[in-house]
Amino acid sequence: EHRSLGFFASLSEASGGAEDKILAISHCNCPARAEELKKLLLARLQPKDVIILDTAGISSLYASDGGVIAVI
Repeated sequence: EHRSLGFFASLSEASGGAEDKILAISHCNCPARAEELKKLLLARLQPKDVIILDTAGISSLYASDGGVIAVI
């Protein structure tokens, strides 16, 4: 749980006015985890749009099976 708080804090800080940005969440064989992350992030950020997609190529290696990647 403590690692999650650091993640949210750094993403919130990095987004600096998320209202005009798109939040992208990529998952590796775990759409439910991506949806849960979307829900948690939307409670803290108000991006212009949110997209969820499957990982592909090298991002699959970084995320690993069951992992997610979020970028804003």
